[in-house]
Amino acid sequence: MINAGGSYKITNDIVVGDQVAFRAGEIVVVEYISPNPQRPESQFVVLSQSSQQRYQLREIDLAEIAPAAPYPVTTVQGPARQAPPQKAAPTRRKWRGTAIAMLIMLVIGAVGGFLLAKQLDKSETTTQTSKVTTPKKQGSSTSTPSGSKSAVSQVGPKPDLSKPDPNAQVYTPAIQTAPITIAQYDLLKGGMSEYEVREAMSGYEPNLTSSTITLTDANRTVVPVVVEDWKILGDAQGFAKAKLVDDKLVDKCWVPSSGQPSWVVY
Repeated sequence: MINAGGSYKITNDIVVGDQVAFRAGEIVVVEYISPNPQRPESQFVVLSQSSQQRYQLREIDLAEIAPAAPYPVTTVQGPARQAPPQKAAPTRRKWRGTAIAMLIMLVIGAVGGFLLAKQLDKSETTTQTSKVTTPKKQGSSTSTPSGSKSAVSQVGPKPDLSKPDPNAQVYTPAIQTAPITIAQYDLLKGGMSEYEVREAMSGYEPNLTSSTITLTDANRTVVPVVVEDWKILGDAQGFAKAKLVDDKLVDKCWVPSSGQPSWVVY
């Protein structure tokens, strides 16, 4: 049984349009269960990692994940630990060799420290006597005699004010992987809330150009306005819109690329 919030495995590749939305063996999470009047068997809402869109899948598209079998632990009895052999007392010759080696290391360390200190002292003296030249900063003005013009260098190219600002916010059509049909468009009824619109258009996420704005009426009351925007199936240039004022659907329009647009005001 498929439950909301559970993790399941995709049983087969699922292709939406010309894009593979899910691959067989992929692990997904059922976010919630939403009835679909058009396709009653498709009611499990799952997010596609490849397209970042949510789709309603069927129960046969999902399989429970079998729990992993516990890894057997085998205890290996090692050989009995033997006591280490006792070391023989060092002889006088070994102690003599160790003392000589330590004396040599001390002499080498003292000589190395002396040479290093001398080299550092020499380097510090050279640094103090050397002349430091500070480079000019790019773009700074140079001093000139009185009455002459100062030359000022410009950092970077001069901006072209005749072209639009590339950082300005403009209308950018979004990529729609599941365009709507006229039958899906007819499900939009006047007075629907934003939640009810999303439920009616389940599986058909709006474009990224959908926006939320606010208006102020005569009583100085701020009223939220939401505009949903979908692509039309089989018509790359056509689109459909739905406008909600204060969380109620007030009008919708079907605008194909060829022919007359259809407007409905509630």
